[in-house]
Amino acid sequence: MIVVASIVVAVLFAALWQGSLIGLATLPVLAIARRASAATRHTILWCAFLAIAFVPIVVALPGVLTTQAATSAHAPALTPKMASSFSSSPRSDMARRFTIALGAFPLVILIVWLLGVAFGLGSLVVSLARLAQIRSHALPLYRRDGIPVLGSDDIAVPIAVGFSRPVVVLPNHLVRELSPDDLVCAVLHEVAHIRRGDAWANLLQMTIGAFFFFNPALRAVGARIATEREIACDDRVVAQLPDRQRYARCLLNLADRISLAPTAALGALGEGKATRTRIRQLLDTRHNGGTHPSRPLVGGAIVTLATVALALQAFSPVIAFAPTAAPSAIPTSCNAPAKVLKGVPPEVPESALESMAHRPYTVTVRLDISASGLVTKASILTSSGRADLDKAALTAAFAGTYTAALVNCVPTAGSYLQEDDFTG
Repeated sequence: MIVVASIVVAVLFAALWQGSLIGLATLPVLAIARRASAATRHTILWCAFLAIAFVPIVVALPGVLTTQAATSAHAPALTPKMASSFSSSPRSDMARRFTIALGAFPLVILIVWLLGVAFGLGSLVVSLARLAQIRSHALPLYRRDGIPVLGSDDIAVPIAVGFSRPVVVLPNHLVRELSPDDLVCAVLHEVAHIRRGDAWANLLQMTIGAFFFFNPALRAVGARIATEREIACDDRVVAQLPDRQRYARCLLNLADRISLAPTAALGALGEGKATRTRIRQLLDTRHNGGTHPSRPLVGGAIVTLATVALALQAFSPVIAFAPTAAPSAIPTSCNAPAKVLKGVPPEVPESALESMAHRPYTVTVRLDISASGLVTKASILTSSGRADLDKAALTAAFAGTYTAALVNCVPTAGSYLQEDDFTG
């Protein structure tokens, strides 16, 4: 269990610092796109959000697994071959590897992380249940653009609710207090959320956020996504109205009656700061009100994020957290030659069976093992005198799994000699 905790903590640590680098790399892209539409910035931010969440896992996990397999005396099942299955090519040996013994501390971190994830997912479930309750108690008013509009006494601001059959829910007091124009603006904003599929995107964002609650870069990008999502919906509403100032006045009227909606809800108003940002955008004559993302800018963002991911893959260090082993389990010097984890017996070619009946053959193969535990080269050190038997020995050598040599507890490239006997 401690080994599993060590692996999880190492990946979470990588997600923390590598995610921060990805977040910083997104800033210049957003600066370039500052005069682009909110739909463009929203898409760029989503690309960054997904990269911050998943790129560190893809980059760090193979190296952590191989390092853990080589240094942990308690995890023979974690072989380099398992780690290499996460990547199509072995990790560059240019990357430096570090192993830090923390005893049972990774287990404590794992428990805290699991509690945080459980709290985040639990809060999401409670919020979704609250929305379902609001919807079930709401009464139908009318339909707008094919979307049912309901009235409820349980909320203070308009919200969009539902995934497969979405509806707009209006507070009954706003239906009585707001002017018809303001009410139309509020409903159009919620319809824009539904047309954009924001409910599903918001659910995915909060689910990912529950697993990476500790990551400030992910939280910052997530908050910016929420703001740009609202501005993008504002742009869709303004495209249907003759006057931007009219919609800005609607937001101000709604702001006077703001209250917190359930977390998973998509409301016409968010926090006060976000609302002020939206109003400034509406009143800015240079504001780009496009409703579709700019493909060149989004493509440039994807290229930038991919470049950062490749750089992390090639140059970032692998930091693994190993349990403290008993003195008898790991030598004091922590040096060891490359070893075979699972050997594969060679397949005897039919062409050699008759010859083997009269005499035995021996083949010695020299294997060069990389720091990731992968075979980089195999050569015949002692030949059997038969090309078919030599080839069978080489094929079997490549099919085996190996651990890298250890020098001061650090996996290092080394060699291993494998001898195969062929007898009749």
